[in-house]
Amino acid sequence: MKTLLQQELKKIWSPMAVALLILSSIMYYFVFAKIFVDMIDTGTDGSAQYELALEWSHKYGNTLDESECDEIRSELASDKAAFDQQIKDIPMAATYGITSYDEFSLFESSYLASLEDGSAKVDTEKEELINEISNHTNLTRITAIKETIDEYEIVSDKSLTSCVDGEEMSDKERARLSQLDSSDIKFGYIPDALLNATTGLITALVIWVCVSILILLSPTIVRDKLNRVQNVQFCSRAGRRVYNTQVHAAILSGAALTVFNCMALGIILVSKGILAFRDFYIFSTDYIPWVDWTYGRYLLVVMLISLGLGICVTMLTVFLSGKSKGYIGMIMKAALLMIVLMNFFGMLPLVTRPFYMFNPMGFQLHAKGGELMTLAILFGISLILTVTSLIKNRKAPAA
Repeated sequence: MKTLLQQELKKIWSPMAVALLILSSIMYYFVFAKIFVDMIDTGTDGSAQYELALEWSHKYGNTLDESECDEIRSELASDKAAFDQQIKDIPMAATYGITSYDEFSLFESSYLASLEDGSAKVDTEKEELINEISNHTNLTRITAIKETIDEYEIVSDKSLTSCVDGEEMSDKERARLSQLDSSDIKFGYIPDALLNATTGLITALVIWVCVSILILLSPTIVRDKLNRVQNVQFCSRAGRRVYNTQVHAAILSGAALTVFNCMALGIILVSKGILAFRDFYIFSTDYIPWVDWTYGRYLLVVMLISLGLGICVTMLTVFLSGKSKGYIGMIMKAALLMIVLMNFFGMLPLVTRPFYMFNPMGFQLHAKGGELMTLAILFGISLILTVTSLIKNRKAPAA
């Protein structure tokens, strides 16, 4: 005989709800998330950065020193020589007098500068030539190597404070930059393309955690409300205990769904080969973390944060659904919940660049650990509302 909890779980995970969830997740992946998955190891820059980092990881480990950077400079010279041979097979390049990488670099920078200052208009023939050279030479590899060398030289020759001098900094942020200046972490070379893609995927994950919980739980709770199930339950003490079990089932379902979503993201990332970077320290002049953690640990922490957020959203969904008189009302309340969480409560730091300094989307700009503080406050509010609702329903008069 099934227990009451099993019955409530079966009601939440009905075939219709699961089918709707699967369909929605597929649509969400291809519309919002897939673009970030493809950024990891494809595209003009991402592919070359990814391949080079994998290649160097076997030789140099997860950081570079000066002697290793000298080897990379020699590698750059060899690749430029290979480019000079490859460009001979592009007839249009000879038309513009381009026979070497240096000549192409001068041609491209001059053309882009003329577009930027407005002295020239877009030239389709020159655009076609640049694309032709990019597609049929090792240009993207050379560009990726140059970016790595430039990044190394910047952090070697300058203090990190001067590298981000345009930012408004607190004393804690200056202290953190000074700490990194004396650490080898700043000489890491994890691909920026991977960090950009990871940031986008975290945003997509957090939003989907919220939306998927609303899709799963709201219909069941609102349907019980419309069918006056609670009125029947409140006629007896045993019935009131059923409502408590329903809340427990909802929280368990929300947590399970969040774990599944995190596992799905993990499987996608593993399939792209990111395990090779699990021991790489997260750092670049664009991504400065508060904590000295590796890429693998960072992903683990973010997924644990997502689990906590999923539980919070579950409790808020249960509370709001119980206050809704119909599906339209629930949708409006859910939309309002998302707007409040994202824009007014400060959940944006959990969505965009979590645990990085100079977070552009949060009022915790100077707060170390502001994301955890936000989650703790949100959890406290959600817990208070849920417990208050349970106590109120227990004391409510019989219908």
